[in-house]
Amino acid sequence: KDRFSDARIYAAGALAMIGSRAVPALIEALKYEDYYVRVTSSDCLAKIGVPAVSALMEALRSSYRNKRIYAARALSKMGSVAYPAALRLIKALK
Repeated sequence: KDRFSDARIYAAGALAMIGSRAVPALIEALKYEDYYVRVTSSDCLAKIGVPAVSALMEALRSSYRNKRIYAARALSKMGSVAYPAALRLIKALK
């Protein structure tokens, strides 16, 4: 845990309140080393919902393993709004 991870966690929560304009920053945070930053960012993206789906679908193709994992996590928390992404994830797993 680096000395800035707590600040990043709080920043992710604040970004979620901004909504769709925060999606790019939250997507980028999915690849941070700190577990709590990734989880918080993932949860925030799930709360943003529909505006985040497209970016999360793109993140599923990232070369960063954590980014893919936490994008899938966010989509799994969204329910039916993430249906198009679920189809893409199923194809990726085959």
